[in-house]
Amino acid sequence: MAGERLDPASIVAAANEGKAACRASLERHEHRLARALTHVVNLIDPDVIVLGGGLLLVTTTLMFAATRAVRRLVIEPMNQLRAGAVRLGQG
Repeated sequence: MAGERLDPASIVAAANEGKAACRASLERHEHRLARALTHVVNLIDPDVIVLGGGLLLVTTTLMFAATRAVRRLVIEPMNQLRAGAVRLGQG
């Protein structure tokens, strides 16, 4: 797996099969997304943040893990961020 270029669906599938490198890659992206979203929440305190594309089209695990991390990292009382999965055109 190291050095290979995989599409998001392949990374998620390999991580679910127990491939450590792919699981580590997802965890790294969860942490990076959480840090980035924490800055947004701390600066502008939005009610909702809408994310889409890439890995989020393949798995909602990334979004929910990042949301949990954001709730731990943001300044109180701004930890009321909601998470949900929606595809464009739904609703």
